[in-house]
Amino acid sequence: MRYSVLLIPFLSALFLSCADRICSDDLRESGPLQSRDLSTPGSRIVLNPYNFNLPASTTVSMYSNSDVLPLNAGYLTMKCSDRDSLGRFGREYRDIFQVRRLGSDGKAVPVSSYGTEWLPYGLPFSASYKDGNVLSGYDTFSSDSVVVRRIEADSPVTVRISGRIRGTVSGLEDDGTVIVDCADCRYAVKVAGVQASSVKFHVSEDDVVSGAVADSPETAGFWSVDVADMSGTDMAVAFSLPMQSDRDLHDAVKAALDKGAAYALESRKKFWDDFLRHRVPHPSDFSLEDVDAHGVTAEDAGRLYYKAWVALAQNVLVPEGDEYPYWQVAAGKASLWDEGHPTAPFSAAWESFVGMQMYAHIDTDIAWSCLKGLLSLVDETGMLGGESLPSRKAHTAWVLYRLSEDRASLEEVYPALERYIDWRLTQPRWIYNGMTAEDEKDAEFVVSVIVDMDYMTKIARVLGKDDAAGMWQKKRSDYIRNWYRWFWKTPDSLPVQFADNWDGRGGFPVQITSGLVIRELDGEYLDSMMKLFYSIYDPSKPFAGFEAPKYPDVDFTVYGLLADGKDMEAKVIMESFIRDVARSGVFAETYFNRDGMPEPSGVRPSIFGLAGVIDFTILKDGKQSDFIR
Repeated sequence: MRYSVLLIPFLSALFLSCADRICSDDLRESGPLQSRDLSTPGSRIVLNPYNFNLPASTTVSMYSNSDVLPLNAGYLTMKCSDRDSLGRFGREYRDIFQVRRLGSDGKAVPVSSYGTEWLPYGLPFSASYKDGNVLSGYDTFSSDSVVVRRIEADSPVTVRISGRIRGTVSGLEDDGTVIVDCADCRYAVKVAGVQASSVKFHVSEDDVVSGAVADSPETAGFWSVDVADMSGTDMAVAFSLPMQSDRDLHDAVKAALDKGAAYALESRKKFWDDFLRHRVPHPSDFSLEDVDAHGVTAEDAGRLYYKAWVALAQNVLVPEGDEYPYWQVAAGKASLWDEGHPTAPFSAAWESFVGMQMYAHIDTDIAWSCLKGLLSLVDETGMLGGESLPSRKAHTAWVLYRLSEDRASLEEVYPALERYIDWRLTQPRWIYNGMTAEDEKDAEFVVSVIVDMDYMTKIARVLGKDDAAGMWQKKRSDYIRNWYRWFWKTPDSLPVQFADNWDGRGGFPVQITSGLVIRELDGEYLDSMMKLFYSIYDPSKPFAGFEAPKYPDVDFTVYGLLADGKDMEAKVIMESFIRDVARSGVFAETYFNRDGMPEPSGVRPSIFGLAGVIDFTILKDGKQSDFIR
């Protein structure tokens, strides 16, 4: 493939020797398992969202690519009128741009091959046509609200640039800017140098190919422009919330095109180079020493680690005006996951808290804003709306305080933490669309709230609430006794995940072994927990034998093993996690073993996959064992 737009060649592994040498080009991906999504810290736009409800065999590359070199986007706003009929993919805007090479007869020339790559700052693409011509280019962000595309040809050709209209055309500016009104946002598209007289509107994609035009823009499903004798051109799309004017959108695309795509590409590259070199922790050792690496080298693991930080930062979402004046760490922008509280639907009550803990190492102010925002939604009963997930609330507050020493913010969030933890003690279960029984007790939830009460004790002491600290200690001790009573039939029997159902109802052992993190676990209870652990643990299998290894469960299991002196088992699990995320090609919510290969599952992309890579890389390096403690 020919990628003439990329100015700096790929340097295989320089970043491993010195942090100041790492650059975003080092993270380049190609091939069938490459990433395809791209965003910026704060942007509502994510390029190439992925429908994770499809079979895992449908890779993100397969989902987002085709021979017309599409630019697809998601736009994340709390309002989504199409949510009921289209689900979360009511937020997806496919084929904003398409590109076709036209022959001398005015018909599209067939594509013989095409390919794409991924970089933190842009998405290169290339297509070879059966007449011998090659088009190459890239997509990148000009700003948080504008995406630009550059196309170049190896010799002057005619191209037809088109786009699907998801909404209603509300304006066509004299300079060829097309403005579209959607149910919950607006967007504008423009090809540089093209005037309104050259813009055509079509009913269907077949009409785009044949040249048939619509009766009026209001009935159109596509727009197109033909650019003759093209050697290179730029185009742009700007998104906005509904209240922004035509002039705002017009000016946004014009400013981006005036600066040019090349300027945007270099600006984005400079941003991510600086981010990688100066904003994230730099471990010294990425080697996988205690597992069969299955071809995953230290260089691969290093690239995965730094890519995880990029993915985390790209999941940060800007406040939505006065309606929700707080930042968010989305569970996964590209997955368009939106099952959280209706006011902050992209924040999961588990993944997003993990993301805050890690993002606090980059920007504590934004992390505090994310935490304060979600805790502001805890109601008077103590419940946080949306999908109700295991608690990492007090844990997150403690990590943010430890990094910022911001006692005032800790004091501010304490009342909501108190209400939430007290509520969670009465509801130690998954709550989602009525899928669980009201009296269910889930060990994964019980362990998480026991851990959070330990952090509540620490927080109360810092705030001078000595009586409250004593209260949390007592509640924690009482709840540990309940944990024993609910999940062990006898002290020496294997623990289960669900109370009063000794055969289980389809949980996973790693959700039980997360209890190893509780330091009071000892005697026959510890012995039986380790018996369960060793019945699953197998260093020769993906993720050391554990199915559904969600990061928080694996994290607690690993920290428990380390505390009990089982360093080798902990290291094998950490190295297996890093290796198998690399082999899967996706930062997923969870994974399964499919014929000896890790298969991503659940929400993807997701915070959990990247969080495990970051935490375990730092932990096994031995330099920051208190990274999120």
